[in-house]
Amino acid sequence: MRAHGGRNASGRAGAFDLDGFRAAVDAERRARGQPWSAVAAETGVSPSTLTRMARGRGAEVDALAALALWAGVSLDAFVRPARAAPAGSAGPRAIGRVAAELRRDPELGEREALAIAEIVAVAYEKLRRP
Repeated sequence: MRAHGGRNASGRAGAFDLDGFRAAVDAERRARGQPWSAVAAETGVSPSTLTRMARGRGAEVDALAALALWAGVSLDAFVRPARAAPAGSAGPRAIGRVAAELRRDPELGEREALAIAEIVAVAYEKLRRP
């Protein structure tokens, strides 16, 4: 099974944001100061798969799962509906996802996670396109 846009087994339309996922993995790689070869060795994902992903091509689901675990990200965060969301609905959902991730962070308490989520929400409102 390959990750890509299209219809899933339930018949619902959706797409996987491969570029966003790769950017998240790359951010973790940079934070760890590792080359891609080290990522491949640690995850068991072949260098050719990482190259295909860099070129915007799909990847096997097992490779995506291994990379997600290594980077500490949820694949759910990169699944997008195929249809555009109604105007004004993406912001609150994005803020909700940020808040949920912050609450899962073991380095933060509930109060701290919510405070950061509020800061993000205010910044989002100030910086979003009208």
